[in-house]
Amino acid sequence: IGKLGKAMKYVTTSSFPNRPKRETATNTFVRLNYGCCSVSDGTATIDYPSLKFSDGQLRRPTVSMTYLEEEHSLSFTVTPPSKVYAGCWATDRVCAVLLDEEYNQAMFEELGTRGDGGMVTVALDEQWAKENVHVYVFCVTEDGKDVSPTTYMPIE
Repeated sequence: IGKLGKAMKYVTTSSFPNRPKRETATNTFVRLNYGCCSVSDGTATIDYPSLKFSDGQLRRPTVSMTYLEEEHSLSFTVTPPSKVYAGCWATDRVCAVLLDEEYNQAMFEELGTRGDGGMVTVALDEQWAKENVHVYVFCVTEDGKDVSPTTYMPIE
């Protein structure tokens, strides 16, 4: 999980704002996801659906996703909340992490704000196979001081 944490360095920089002062975002990622890795007969296995790329108190965003075969891309639709309240602000940024398990690489994408909603299409790296890609979404406050828990979104 340490190797994965190191590879996720650039996608976790804003997703763990309330971590302990002496802990980097990579350290927080590793600590929170330690239980997602198991080793059997010298082979490590990662439980990708259980990974956490954020850990906060905001309400999770409402996002749907579709894989577009011809474009090798993902289409995200952010649904605005019916009511805005503390922990669910219209200005919250909706973010996605796209992780390729074969190459141990990830992309960080902002999908817009919670209040605006809308649709965004994100092209996948041409080397990435759909079967190896895992998608995670979460919200970050406008000031970057809080986040929502991570939601795993399987590609179907």
